[in-house]
Amino acid sequence: MILWWLSGGIAIAKECTNIPTESSHTLRALVFRGNASDEAEFSDGSKIWMPFSWEKSSGIIQPHVAPRPTFTRGLGSIQKVALREVPLHRVRIDPDSDEGRAQETNLRYLLMLDVDRLVWSFRQNAGLPTPGSAYGGWETPGMELRGHFVGHYLSATALMWASTHNESIREKMSLVVDALAECQKKLGTGYLSAFPSTYFDRFEAIQPVWAPYYTIHKIMAGLLDQYTLAGNEKARTMVLWMAKYFLLRFESVIERFTIERHWKSLNEETGGMNDVMYRLYLLTEDPEHLKLAHLFDKPCFLGLLALKTDGLSGFHSNTHLPLVVGAQMRYESTGDKLYKEIAEYFMDLINTSHRYATGGTSVGEFWSDPNRLGDTLTTETQESCTTYNILKVARNLYRWTKDVKYADYYERALLNGVLGIQRGEEPGVMIYMLPEGPGSSKAVSYHGWGTPFDSMWCCYGTGIESFSKLGDSVYFEDEEGELYVMRFTSSSVLWTSFKMLVTQKVQPVSSETPILSVTFVFKEMEEGASGKGSRISLRIPSWTAQRSLHVKLNGLSQVHPAQPGSYLTFSRNWKVGDKLEIEVPLSLTMENIQDEREKFSDLHAFFYGPYVLAGMTEGDNLLGEVDGTSLSSWLVPVPTSYNEQLYSFTQLLEHSLEGCSNETTILTSDSQSSYALTGGAESVEIRIEPKEGTHEAAHSTFRVFPTTQITASPGDVDLRRSLQDTHPLLRQSTGSSAPILFGRVSLEPYSRPGKFLAHKGPESKLVVVDRDENSSSRNLDAEFRLVPGLSGNENSISFEAGSHPGCFVASGRDSSITLQCKKDRENDAGFAFTASFRVKKGLASYHRMSFFAKGKKNQFLLFPIYAFRDEKYTIYFNLTSIV
Repeated sequence: MILWWLSGGIAIAKECTNIPTESSHTLRALVFRGNASDEAEFSDGSKIWMPFSWEKSSGIIQPHVAPRPTFTRGLGSIQKVALREVPLHRVRIDPDSDEGRAQETNLRYLLMLDVDRLVWSFRQNAGLPTPGSAYGGWETPGMELRGHFVGHYLSATALMWASTHNESIREKMSLVVDALAECQKKLGTGYLSAFPSTYFDRFEAIQPVWAPYYTIHKIMAGLLDQYTLAGNEKARTMVLWMAKYFLLRFESVIERFTIERHWKSLNEETGGMNDVMYRLYLLTEDPEHLKLAHLFDKPCFLGLLALKTDGLSGFHSNTHLPLVVGAQMRYESTGDKLYKEIAEYFMDLINTSHRYATGGTSVGEFWSDPNRLGDTLTTETQESCTTYNILKVARNLYRWTKDVKYADYYERALLNGVLGIQRGEEPGVMIYMLPEGPGSSKAVSYHGWGTPFDSMWCCYGTGIESFSKLGDSVYFEDEEGELYVMRFTSSSVLWTSFKMLVTQKVQPVSSETPILSVTFVFKEMEEGASGKGSRISLRIPSWTAQRSLHVKLNGLSQVHPAQPGSYLTFSRNWKVGDKLEIEVPLSLTMENIQDEREKFSDLHAFFYGPYVLAGMTEGDNLLGEVDGTSLSSWLVPVPTSYNEQLYSFTQLLEHSLEGCSNETTILTSDSQSSYALTGGAESVEIRIEPKEGTHEAAHSTFRVFPTTQITASPGDVDLRRSLQDTHPLLRQSTGSSAPILFGRVSLEPYSRPGKFLAHKGPESKLVVVDRDENSSSRNLDAEFRLVPGLSGNENSISFEAGSHPGCFVASGRDSSITLQCKKDRENDAGFAFTASFRVKKGLASYHRMSFFAKGKKNQFLLFPIYAFRDEKYTIYFNLTSIV
């Protein structure tokens, strides 16, 4: 009976519900939380870089599971697959690269986590002793999804072990497997989870429960990864026992309540159970595993895609993305081409009508209407889990087809939607959502930044996996051994088909030099091996500028026409010492938001090569008229030398500020204050010194440059050079790599290019104004004379008004910054101190890929979205009239 239902392939079920209150993880985390004390099952019944070794790196799973061939054997068919992945054991990410640092940060987090705390709820459920305490967040005892993060941890550590061969991580992950094996043995049925099996009784009865199979998928996938990537035979035995247990449950439900009840139960989220079971079948070829995989294919969703119907709107994205990944594994394991077509159609839908510039595809955890993204730009966009899963879809399609468009999507989503979900190099601090709305901040959303031990959201689980496998989609091979370089990232690969070690070094990209420079060096060969007739194909991304590709082979120059979206192939008898250098020209481009309505036709995102450039803004996204045919005329690179002009100014105040304690405070231009003022005036205040990476730190950094009048704008000549009539005195400032310039200067807020600090004369407050507002008619003056501090402290400076000698910028008790004249404050013993500021290196700095966007209405500082931490930003800008 079961096989009869399965043999029909895709069938449209009577019901395909996806009720938001049942599917949103954010909401369900609040609903399905309880006390686990009486819920137990028993009561119911280092550094990354490790040198290559041919013996070690040939693949730890080789004795246990053969690497996936370039074809997949299914029931009655053999399906040709274009490429096979180069195993992580043979790839190393350069630790000095952005991706290497992200991987190192993740490794440190994985090592921070305690085994007893991770498995606490598993032991409690099995009736075993529970030393220590459980982690918080979604791993809290009583949280119905508890245990999911542990499954992710098993996968992440297996991937990290393969990526680094770090022995500490191997020891820790083996301890977790051992602990879980004890729990499974105690339960005695094959069942293994952090919650009791009664959750599945509720699932099968169509009663409210929070996705028990979602967690089971994570556990089974983690055990499978421990076996395939680390050779842990115990993990293999455990996952096989779990598969047997759950197949018996499914068969029992179908026999008692019919297949219709089973299909209806799939309206509850089941994670990637079909995916993990197809993967298991590929290893075992056990038809029982294939049957269980089929039972998790959701016909009412996959059927819509089979009919090439865009019915995505309203579906919970992360519930259904894993089903597409599972459908891909059905194609690989059976050769059923319908499931290949399903994946291709799905990816086309995403790319053409459901995708943000960053590669994200969800809002509030759900898919919205196609080509209607304009009014979905909020803080709750691009759930990190969805990016993790859709990267799998794109990667599989690339393996099957070699089509560069899938590699382009993968690169877009990885660089813009994954790398930036960590908060710099802080282990265990990640986000749930990547906000896309104007004036957004990664720190300001429903979840904001998580914490290492008390978040454990679904996106923490996928996050630790993502940063453990950054090397899995850099290199691929075909059946002839040809090496395909899908991504340019500093790394090394063992090219075992020809017994070579190939290193790839990518020079850091800068806005001033629009070139991606990559060097491949052939460093080692196994004794007796030969590189005769070997080929290497480099992906030429679709974002490549339409200029020539400059190539050097062993120092000899070649010129190739740029053909974006293709490959550049080299066939040669490669030998040790060969060097291949290539310069890929980067382009500045802009992209409309995917919305067909006229009112959103002016919303555009900017790209520098594959990088989304976000602008530092409070929410204003109006650029005005720009030349759409020449982006380089108004997207101006920020010179690297400008970082030498960035300073922050602090005080150790003797007097108390209103609302502040006697702590270090800072001169800061705060445009947010303008929202509380009438007339649009923007204030300059003294505030508690902020931390680096915050929006306040950006406001507390100034570009200081010499000037006699405000006539210069960003991108003009380097104003750091002294003018003849200023007679500067240069000296080294405290905590800075660059000297401070004495003489006549202007101060431009780092976060607000084109604006300057100005005053209206004695007793006036300092304000932030456009340079065009610096006119005699408004009595504004933005020129100051930088002099040694009035306090006499050798590390301090004072700002004397250029138009009012003897008047200085000073802090007041109400946090304001005003211009005060020394002659009027002769009896004020504290004046010299309130008018003196310590000089520090800027709390913020220009990213190497920074640009000034200079529109008719406003100017903005732009740099890659992945580099933002707490700063407020805007991705989509309003270009009112493109000329």
